[in-house]
Amino acid sequence: MSPSPKSNGAAPLSINDLTGLARLDFGVFAVVMFSELHDGNQMVPAPYVNLMAEALMAVRNGALKRLIFNLPPGHMKSLIVSVLFTAWLLGVEPSKRILCVSYGDDLTRQLSRLTRRVMISPLYRRIFPKTILAKQAEDLLTTTKGGQRLATAVGGTIAGFRSELTIIDDPMQPDEIASELKKQGLRDWYSGVVEQRLVPGGAMIVVMHRLAPDDFTATLLEKGGWFHISLPLIAVEEFTYTDRSGRDF
Repeated sequence: MSPSPKSNGAAPLSINDLTGLARLDFGVFAVVMFSELHDGNQMVPAPYVNLMAEALMAVRNGALKRLIFNLPPGHMKSLIVSVLFTAWLLGVEPSKRILCVSYGDDLTRQLSRLTRRVMISPLYRRIFPKTILAKQAEDLLTTTKGGQRLATAVGGTIAGFRSELTIIDDPMQPDEIASELKKQGLRDWYSGVVEQRLVPGGAMIVVMHRLAPDDFTATLLEKGGWFHISLPLIAVEEFTYTDRSGRDF
């Protein structure tokens, strides 16, 4: 990934260079589009942002089918995964069907509105001129190529929708974690509804902050088969991740 606005210490990249790179590399896209949502302010990506972009590119390329990000609040995890990554994917694959799940209607709609804001921006249209929104409902964005981003809250109805990518973003609020009924309800809804709506070979991403030793992340890890990136506010042990260029994080 090469999100820097300069190339090998040479002159700044032109807008054509940046849009071309953003079309190919999600990490570049995230940096370029950040200013669209933050009044022109630029992102200088921290190493963990680069790491997240690397893992998300692996999902796009099919190398990862089950991915968990654990990050503390306030680290842009929803912006990166539920907003920017879904917008980028619909640019790369305008026929992609994406299901986005969060704990409540207010959050799902907020993330959907931000995604729409990205996708109707002039810069996005320059990067992905062939991706055009045909319908822009509060919980459903549909492209002219049939791609969709459906947003729903935990426990919501997903009847008739088959996803190629499902993103579960903070499925529980902190004040619910003491309720075994709530935790079991989430587990049951996931196994009985969400898993069933994923097409064979589809991918799933879970992004959340850890709430308890027996939270939703623990349930998934116990099942096995998940690539787990845990980035706590204070590290309890050291891990090294290596990107496509052989660079360690």
